[in-house]
Amino acid sequence: MRNKFLNPTWIALYGFAIAVLTFTLLPIFMIFPFAFNSATFLSFPPQGFSLRWFTAFFSEPSWVNATIKSLQIAVFTTIISVTCGTLAAFAIVRKKMRYGHAISIFLLFPMIGPHITFAIGVFGIFSRLNLAGTTVGLILAHSAVAVPFVYINVASRLSTFDASLERAAQSLGASQIECFLRITAPIIAPAIIAGGVFAFIISWDEFIVTYFVADTNTQTLPLRFFSGIQYGVDVTAAAAAALILVALILGIALYRLTSMWINRMKWR
Repeated sequence: MRNKFLNPTWIALYGFAIAVLTFTLLPIFMIFPFAFNSATFLSFPPQGFSLRWFTAFFSEPSWVNATIKSLQIAVFTTIISVTCGTLAAFAIVRKKMRYGHAISIFLLFPMIGPHITFAIGVFGIFSRLNLAGTTVGLILAHSAVAVPFVYINVASRLSTFDASLERAAQSLGASQIECFLRITAPIIAPAIIAGGVFAFIISWDEFIVTYFVADTNTQTLPLRFFSGIQYGVDVTAAAAAALILVALILGIALYRLTSMWINRMKWR
C-alpha cells in the first residue's frame, strides 16, 4: 500500500486533486483577509488587522435583523422539509407508492430545474394567495426548494435498509411505533440529520426565490448582502460572510459529530 502511494501516477492524481480543491476553496476563504482588513474599502493585500467591520455588523440593526429573520426562516424550513421529505421517502421507497418514480421526478424539480423558473411560478401563485411578502410565504417557498435534498438522503438510506430487522422486532411483540422509534429511526437518523443540514443551508443561502417572494419589510441576509453591494461595496458584508462561513463550518462539524455519536450508540 505504501508503494502504491509512492507511484508517480498516484502522486500526480493527488496533486491534481489538491490543486482543484485549492482553486475551488481559495476564493471562499479569501473573504477572511477582507473581513479583518482595516481599510475602508475592499483591498488586497490587507492594510492592517482590525475588527471594526465585525463591530459594525453587530451594531447595525439592518444586518442583525436580517440575520435573525434568516435564522427564523431557516429553522422552520428545516422542520417542515425534514418532516415532508422523510414522509415522502417512506411513501415512495418503503410503501411502493403507485407512480412513485414519476412523483419523485416532480418532487426533485425544484432542485434540478432553473430556480428563476420556480421563483416566477411561486410568485404567481403566492401573489394570488396573499402569501407574497410574508414570512409564511418565504418558509413555504424555501421548504419546497429544500424538501428534495431531504428526500434524496432519506430515500437513499431506506433503499439499503434491511426490512427484516423491523419484521424481527414485530415478531417479538413490538408495535409499529416502537419498531420505528427503536429500530428504523436510529438507523436512518444520520440521513435525516444530513437532509436537515442541507435544508438549513439551502434556506440560509437562498436568494433568487427570496428576491421574488419577499418585500421590503421582509429582508433576509442574502437580500441584505445584495443591497449592500448593489450601489457600492459595503465592507461589512465581508465580515458578515466570514461569520456565516464559520457558522456553516461549525454546523457541518456538529453534523459529523452527531452522526458519529449515533453510530456509536447504535452498535452498543
